Amino acid sequence: MRASTWLMVASVATAVACANGDIEQGGPSIRTASAPHLGPASVDDPIMPLPEKLTLDERKVELGSKLFRDPILARDKDATCLTCHPFGRGGVDGAPKPQLPGKEAMTVNTPTIFNVGLNYRQHWNGRFETLEAQLDAPILNPRVMNMTYPEVVSRLSASPEYAARFLAIYPDGVTEKNFRETLAEYERSLITPRSPFDRFLAGDPEAIDDRVRKGYALFKSHGCISCHQGV
Repeated sequence: MRASTWLMVASVATAVACANGDIEQGGPSIRTASAPHLGPASVDDPIMPLPEKLTLDERKVELGSKLFRDPILARDKDATCLTCHPFGRGGVDGAPKPQLPGKEAMTVNTPTIFNVGLNYRQHWNGRFETLEAQLDAPILNPRVMNMTYPEVVSRLSASPEYAARFLAIYPDGVTEKNFRETLAEYERSLITPRSPFDRFLAGDPEAIDDRVRKGYALFKSHGCISCHQGV
């Protein structure tokens, strides 16, 4: 595929802008097999807009938000989930192979935290089926948090605030299962609905410009959509 074609296809991704309140923050001519359809998305479009709202437990979301920002989850208390997933940069740190201070470089780049709850599988190789299971990747990895779950539970249990907040939600308080569930619930809340591309998919033809519209048409006409069908 020619470079200019990739440029237009890539422009689809640039149309996604973070809108969740919790989120801060020339070349050769292009050939296609057939003339791409440039009109608004239809109800039969294989890619659907992101849901406006999700049914979540707000208590778990609030507690998970605190955990996401707390260095208590790192052995040396020198990193948080936001270290690798800054909201202002699209939920990623932007490094090809991130390296935290004093640790070995990671083997892959950081996937975005946005909309992860809508993924079919988790992580680049899809080895995790759920967000709860995916927490093994940062928590247990010596290149990231370098912790064990018993250590996480011990630290949180020793905090009067965390102990009380977990007990307010779970009768058994701080456990590995409850920790996984709470942090995963917050991650599910990090969706980006109402982006320009989502509004286009919902039927607003003016939500994206002609360049992005052409990119999306190419994305479909070249068969990318066979594997990448969104939510």
